[in-house]
Amino acid sequence: MEFADKRVAKRTALLLNSQRIGGKRRSAYYDDLWCIKYLPRFKWDDLTDEIAYQRAVRDFVGVLVICFNGFMGQIVHQEGREWGVM
Repeated sequence: MEFADKRVAKRTALLLNSQRIGGKRRSAYYDDLWCIKYLPRFKWDDLTDEIAYQRAVRDFVGVLVICFNGFMGQIVHQEGREWGVM
């Protein structure tokens, strides 16, 4: 959740943490609990920057794996040709 006022955010976190979400007894969320924590000095930009960084690293590693697999395939293909296998 996002709040405009820090006091309201802190109070809401204290009131709702470990409280039952509720609803009717047949509701799927009847026995579930809220797990809310106030995060001081937290900025949404920090979160989005971290997600973008992790995505870039994952994409870069994927490209490296593809290049490495292609390179190793070429080596194996060339070695097989030298030994007269192909």
